Amino acid sequence: MAKRNRVLGLINLTESDFQMKSLTDHRPVAAIPFGGRYRIIDFVLSNMSQAGIDTIGIYLQDKERSLMDHIRSGHPWDMDRMSGGIFYFSPYSNPDRTYDIQGDIMNYYNNIDILEKSNCEYVIMSSTAMVMNIDLNKVIDAHIDSKADVTVVYKNYDSTDHYYDNAYILNTEEDDRIKSFGVKIVKRTSKNVTNLTKVSTETYIMKVSLLKELIEDAVSSGSSSYMREVLHDAARLYHFKGYEFEGYIAYISSIQNYYISNMDLLNEKHLMSLFYGSSLINTKIRNENPSFYSGDSNVTNSLIANGCVIDGEVVNSILFRRVHVEKGARIENSIIMQNGTIKKGANLKNCIADKNVIVSEGQMMSGTKKNPLVLVKNSVI
Repeated sequence: MAKRNRVLGLINLTESDFQMKSLTDHRPVAAIPFGGRYRIIDFVLSNMSQAGIDTIGIYLQDKERSLMDHIRSGHPWDMDRMSGGIFYFSPYSNPDRTYDIQGDIMNYYNNIDILEKSNCEYVIMSSTAMVMNIDLNKVIDAHIDSKADVTVVYKNYDSTDHYYDNAYILNTEEDDRIKSFGVKIVKRTSKNVTNLTKVSTETYIMKVSLLKELIEDAVSSGSSSYMREVLHDAARLYHFKGYEFEGYIAYISSIQNYYISNMDLLNEKHLMSLFYGSSLINTKIRNENPSFYSGDSNVTNSLIANGCVIDGEVVNSILFRRVHVEKGARIENSIIMQNGTIKKGANLKNCIADKNVIVSEGQMMSGTKKNPLVLVKNSVI
């Protein structure tokens, strides 16, 4: 097993939110609430913390206030320490070396000091859109044993399913050696279509010295603007190997996927895999009263966070902290984020209500499972 102080963690927030704009107007994908009381970034932070990683760099893009307010000193993940801890890197923090801010490679180059000063031999790089509970120590050990230059974690998935559309995939040889990277699409022809495709979780393990070399080469040559492109191009020159993860992964890439992934947690198998797997998933601690269920309440197959007051009916839904469901209100197949109020006689079905949403008396709001209705943050319906 790799020693505790030999591994550096890097988290890249350069993730497309094109299909999630109604949830990311005020926050990055990493800060979206998930599963009743968590944020998307909690999972990668918890995976790294449980693997003994004590230094983590987070490469920001924009709208970072909510993310930094959530993480703060990193105490829930044992990152508030004298040596190591969490470091935030903004592309705007060094204007003399920012240039045109195209891509994220300059953010890595401008903050390359973390690689030099970490005293770590290996680095784990990860995005946050792939939500999973993984034992990173096993991945590190497999990487070292394989003698590969770079190990990439992947998930085998049905190639005809649309859930992972537009995610990156691995094209490999028989021994899981990666030849190239592509994008997952569902091919229009049935010819030569295999049953499974290897979906990249965008988790990479390599030596710190190699990452430093790749960053410097990319900046000096101007060959790539994004760190992801640098890594994918390097597969043609270096020994890249895949590592299969067999557990549950939620891919947060669109409103529909976000909805599906939350609803998946009502399935005990997925819930246990994600929250009771290799790592203990930690989040920002908030002291709340237990939820109150009145004699008029009726709750079926739902996740209810602390601080809620339930006087109405909740079916197959996820309620975050401090949600009030008044008497006569009904919520079905929906996600209600923090501080939501569903007033008397209101009816919500297949909806996603962002934080601080108030649904007035008697209102009927309905989407579909393929196209859930999003009620934007702070709105009064």
